[in-house]
Amino acid sequence: MGQEDLQSRLQLRALREATLRFADCGAGIEEAVKVGLDQLMRVADADCGVIALCMGPDEAPRIAAQRSCSGGDVASMTVMAEILKQGSPDVVIIEPPDSASVVEGSISAVLCAAVRRQGRNLGAVYLDRRQRPPFDELARESVLCFAAVLALALDLSRLLAEEERLRVVAEDRAVEARVRAAERAEPVRFGALMTGNREFGRRLAVVERAALRSLGLLLMGETGTGKEFLARCVHEQSPRRNGPFVAINCVEPPDTLFESELFGFERGAFTGAERRRIGAFELAAGGTLFLDEIGELPLALQKKLLRVLETKRVRRLGSSEEVTVDTRIIAATNRELAKDVQNGAFREDLFFRLNVLSVTIPPLRERPEDILVLADLFLDRARFRHDRQDLVGWEPAASRQMRAYSWPGNVRELEHAVERLAVMVDGPLITNEDVRAYVLGIATGAEASQDEGGARTLREILDDTARDMIALALREEGSLTAAARRLGLSAQSLFQRARRLGLR
Repeated sequence: MGQEDLQSRLQLRALREATLRFADCGAGIEEAVKVGLDQLMRVADADCGVIALCMGPDEAPRIAAQRSCSGGDVASMTVMAEILKQGSPDVVIIEPPDSASVVEGSISAVLCAAVRRQGRNLGAVYLDRRQRPPFDELARESVLCFAAVLALALDLSRLLAEEERLRVVAEDRAVEARVRAAERAEPVRFGALMTGNREFGRRLAVVERAALRSLGLLLMGETGTGKEFLARCVHEQSPRRNGPFVAINCVEPPDTLFESELFGFERGAFTGAERRRIGAFELAAGGTLFLDEIGELPLALQKKLLRVLETKRVRRLGSSEEVTVDTRIIAATNRELAKDVQNGAFREDLFFRLNVLSVTIPPLRERPEDILVLADLFLDRARFRHDRQDLVGWEPAASRQMRAYSWPGNVRELEHAVERLAVMVDGPLITNEDVRAYVLGIATGAEASQDEGGARTLREILDDTARDMIALALREEGSLTAAARRLGLSAQSLFQRARRLGLR
């Protein structure tokens, strides 16, 4: 193969790279235009290059990319304006330049092609040489090819941008409709979550608007109010819905264990690290990372978490290299983080970083409209899980009892109570006596203990409920991993909880 053939092949390869840049650029074409100009200049062996684009049908072209054009700016814009005015799709060749406007800068040769699509001027491509021989035929054909592909890419980019604009408008209108529904006290649905409470409906509308924009969220509320469930709904209704949802509890593991779970580690990073492990940030790439009980995170780990949030880069334990991560963060807490900041228990800079938008989930006792809605939802799940298709619903008196109870453990207590009923009830309907025996019996027992002077805390009551549900899951599933999956916990978290509750 001769030197000229090799050079031609290299030039064609550069041209292919220049045009392929536009294939996957979508609506973000700006960077592709700049890289494409660099490749085109290599193909044509040009000294100066300019791409100008028309922002509107009646607007003059504006420079979108420019390379090595000191002293030639006026020349390039003048030539491009002339070719767009002529309306000719062919390349303009000036050798040597005969216009007074291009003499400046010792320009010896010019190539300029209009970027047109269906008779519309979209822009122009300009190349020149300074005190060097004219452009060859390959350079001329390359400019025409590049201009044609750029026209298609610009047209597609604008279509995609318009499609995205219409999508956002439609979703904003849907959110506004939900806000109006909330104001009329109509049930508001957000993904799998539904509420009949007006105030919570307004908050869900805010959350939905944030979900569409991939904003970070800080979810606050009492234990058991359903913060992780809401976080999953946000993920499923966001542009990241096809990515993973990874949940991490910040209160359970020791510092070193949590750090390795969050950031990952390399083989040999510490005793027992027999192989590389990818951390939660990398596992959640392109999706959502849910950090539950963020207020319990030690200060030393808060500093490391802040650095990742600011740089969007993580370093595995035992590694000297950093990995870029694209992960949406949703944090949750049952603590008042603003007070923790004042008391020095939580970093102020991390609080502001997490608190892009905060939403408080009201406890179940403040939204009694939702008790029966959630109870029906949980009953449907429990029927399927325990093969209780014969269990069809509630007697009216049982429904009234469920609604009248204060549910100190919130949604989590309600879910566990309904699952207990699904397992223990024999008939097709849950009766008032069933609710008294398997739900209110726990509350009655607590009241009896208080009357006898042995007052029990909310933590003790919740521990009893958790102990029952964990024991049931372990018994029916037969393994720790399967039970953890059923309860929505990691195997390690379930093991630690079971051990704390005296089940291991």
